[in-house]
Amino acid sequence: MNPYLCIIFCILFPVIGMTQNITEVTDLNDDLSETSGLLYVDGRIITHNDSQGLNNLYEINKNTGNISRTVTIKGATNVDWEDLCQDGEYIYIGDFGNNKGSRTDLKIYKVSKAEYLSSVEVAAEFPDVYFEHCSGYKTADNLSTYFGKMYQPRYLSGLVAGSMTKSNIIGYVNRYCSQKSLLS
Repeated sequence: MNPYLCIIFCILFPVIGMTQNITEVTDLNDDLSETSGLLYVDGRIITHNDSQGLNNLYEINKNTGNISRTVTIKGATNVDWEDLCQDGEYIYIGDFGNNKGSRTDLKIYKVSKAEYLSSVEVAAEFPDVYFEHCSGYKTADNLSTYFGKMYQPRYLSGLVAGSMTKSNIIGYVNRYCSQKSLLS
């Protein structure tokens, strides 16, 4: 990158970031003591409390911050709800908070949007969800770990290096000196 362009970017970037106007709309109701996830569905702002909260989703009045509607999620336990998301048919509640790394019962609850919008109590589906953690070290019934073979990214790195060389010579830094690396 051109050094002058880099300097200009570094000077202007903070100025560009400061041009955003942020306006506080309202304070949240005290019953939302540890809100974690936030979702916008059909013109409604939906949230939940984090760990050890009730198994409820709360709709927030955007003008007052008060809870305008509470929907209880039957069959769900709020061990440590962290986030919400949605697709065309469902709202998903992520019960996968794991601050100490010791939980073995991670879950994602699935709630029908149609039922949510028309009722104050809905049943959560509990699909069999399995979590995988790259290079992790803890396992559970629905949590496993994986790690890629190192020769695969090394091969890809070699392809990239080979495509970028102008002299048609590339080198390889190896952790250990071996017959195989000398022949490569």
